Amino acid sequence: MDYSKMKKAQLIEEIEALQEKIAGLERAQAERGPAEEELKELLKKIEQAKQEWESTADSLPDLVCLVDDRGCIIRANRTVETWNLGRVVDVKGRRVHELLHPGCVDSSCYLDSFWEGTWEEALRGQPAQCEAYDEFLKRHVLVQVEPWKDWGKGTALGSTVVVVRDITERKRAEEELRRERDLAEALEEAAAAVSSTLDLDEVLDHILEQAERVVAGDAFSIILIEDDVGRVARSRGYELPGEEIQPLRFDIPIAKYSKVMKMARTGKPVIVPDTSVDPDWVPAARDQGWRRSYVGVPIQLGDVTVGFLSVSGTGPGQFGPEDARRMQAFASHAAIAIENARLFEGVQQKSEELALLLDMATTVSSTLELDYILRTLAEKMTTSVGATFCRIALLNEVNQTLTIAAVFAAHDLDWDPGLGRQYALADASWHRQVIERGEIMILRQDDPSKAVSETECRIALSEGIQSALLIPLMVGDRTLGVVSLGEMRSWQRIPFTADRVRLCQAMANATAVAIEKAQLLDAITKHRRDLQRLSAQLINAQEAERRRISRELHDEVGQALTMISINLAAIEKELLSELSPMARERLAETGALADQTLEQIRELSLDLRPTMLDDLGLISTLRWYMNRYAKRLNIEVKFEAIELEERLPADIETVLYRAVQEALTNVARHTQANRVNVRLERKVSTVVVFIEDNGQGFDVEKLAGREVLERGVGLLGIRERVASLGGSFSIQSRPGQGTRLTIEIPS
Repeated sequence: MDYSKMKKAQLIEEIEALQEKIAGLERAQAERGPAEEELKELLKKIEQAKQEWESTADSLPDLVCLVDDRGCIIRANRTVETWNLGRVVDVKGRRVHELLHPGCVDSSCYLDSFWEGTWEEALRGQPAQCEAYDEFLKRHVLVQVEPWKDWGKGTALGSTVVVVRDITERKRAEEELRRERDLAEALEEAAAAVSSTLDLDEVLDHILEQAERVVAGDAFSIILIEDDVGRVARSRGYELPGEEIQPLRFDIPIAKYSKVMKMARTGKPVIVPDTSVDPDWVPAARDQGWRRSYVGVPIQLGDVTVGFLSVSGTGPGQFGPEDARRMQAFASHAAIAIENARLFEGVQQKSEELALLLDMATTVSSTLELDYILRTLAEKMTTSVGATFCRIALLNEVNQTLTIAAVFAAHDLDWDPGLGRQYALADASWHRQVIERGEIMILRQDDPSKAVSETECRIALSEGIQSALLIPLMVGDRTLGVVSLGEMRSWQRIPFTADRVRLCQAMANATAVAIEKAQLLDAITKHRRDLQRLSAQLINAQEAERRRISRELHDEVGQALTMISINLAAIEKELLSELSPMARERLAETGALADQTLEQIRELSLDLRPTMLDDLGLISTLRWYMNRYAKRLNIEVKFEAIELEERLPADIETVLYRAVQEALTNVARHTQANRVNVRLERKVSTVVVFIEDNGQGFDVEKLAGREVLERGVGLLGIRERVASLGGSFSIQSRPGQGTRLTIEIPS
């Protein structure tokens, strides 16, 4: 019983446990129903998303990858195959970096740096993106990372969508837009340059700055055409490594290069994809093989090509038609600015040339010193045209030689200027041709058509001088000489343009007349010196002859007359009783005549050359002469000697004595004066004589006719005597105000 009761109780407990478990199961069943419904709904959404993926993602041009929380690709669209990254079925489980950049180990790869900071943000539901040029894909890409959410509830589903979009075309459009914007701004800047400045250098610099915005190049230059020669006016980027920035300077004879000629004639741009293989590529002044590509456009005004805008690149094929189009549009605006600046520069240049010619004419006309005129011409010609040096050779028509009379160099040259050297005209054929034809000529050492002789090289060319301009110095049909302008330039330099030649010719013409006058003055001065030398010799000979005659009169004739007087007196004394009254009277008259003649001889001897001038000196002789002059002519004479305690050289004493003697003689003959002041003064290096009278005076400028013959001859004698010692002589006189003579002689 007890056992039965116990068994029954145990069964009851088991039943109750089963009932409770059943109740629990029933409760669990009741609770699992909504979860299963939610799970079914979730699976339905996943299936829907999968269908949307397949229908939408695969149709997109972008690369779309669904990535799990480990960063591995769950699925990718078919762009994988379009981009040749593999098959869709093979990318599952790979990482995006590995898919895009197979085998990439570059630590600086943009995907590494981008993914490292982006992935954790994506797991937290934060989107991210980046743009880059992908070297593996060879295209610009936009990488977007977006967490995949249930957008209805806003909850993350544990996956991430990675979209890689090809934005190459967009980038190209943006770049084109930027370039068009830069072109528009550059064109606007170029147009502004027309009105902003008229300085050609500033305009060229401005254009070159804007050209760098128009075309992506490595070196830029502006070439302007002058006399069928393209001259590099501005350049940038042509300096060699480690070299200071210096402008590239050389000239391009247009006719020598077909591509340059083509641009000039057709007005169309030229593109050289690879300069290293182009036979018509213009050689540079030095090795610039790094310039592998080139684009050039003509700078035109109407149909006239005035220059070129050139761009060089470091790589072959760097420029295309679009670059040429942009440059051509820019060049049309630049042409206006350049032309306006050149017109203004031309006006300024003409003004400067006229000022230069006026200054030249004023300078050379202000003097007749030949050396100064030639030096001035050589310097101004050299500096005004930018030459290296100038030589001026004058022609000797008698012996047909050229003598280098002036030399000027713009800077120190290691050369022999050859100043004063003489060459036979027969040894310099081109100089002879310039002289005979009266025509300008340009010599170049590299021009075989103008073979230059060794003599010509010495006159016009020197070592390092590439060319020379020969200009005849002409007055009428007569050639005075030749101006040689030399210029030292490298490579193709053609220095003597038409404008420079015209300026040089004008300067030569303006100076030639002055040179002729200076030569005439030199000849006159030389002849005058010769005459002065002859006059001095004549005066010295005359003075010596006077001294000799004076002594002979005094010693010989004077003594003879004295003996005659003594003998006549003795005869008269001894024969007094025997002579008739008439004979005694005639004897007395003869004695008196002999005494009178002796006195006249003594006077004549003193007038010819007073012996006291040699014995006692100038001061004593002048005092004696003035006392005698005053007594004879009843004219008051005041004499003053200052600082003359010591005697002067004999030749000076003679000239001063004769000058005073001649001046006082003129006073007595022509002035009607009753008073004369004579002052003799020794200064530091000269002796000065002032002779002043109170006579009637005269008009010095109107002295003519008979007065010239009478008064002028005496004055001329004084002038010649004074000039023979390098002295000066001047006259100051007015009618009714007396006359003042001033004589100054170096002591």
